[in-house]
Amino acid sequence: MNPERYHLLEEARRSLPDGYKVELSGDLIVMQASPSSTHQLNLSIVQRQFDAHCPPG
Repeated sequence: MNPERYHLLEEARRSLPDGYKVELSGDLIVMQASPSSTHQLNLSIVQRQFDAHCPPG
């Protein structure tokens, strides 16, 4: 990775409050809040329901 791009990404990461994450997506810096524990719980429930209807493998 270009050192200048890495520096910009690191600067963006340090400027955010706790609970946020920073990612590079091509030429874009994507900043978003991390999912809450309630969101993660709901996701696991939906995934189990989905998995029950998927064929093996």
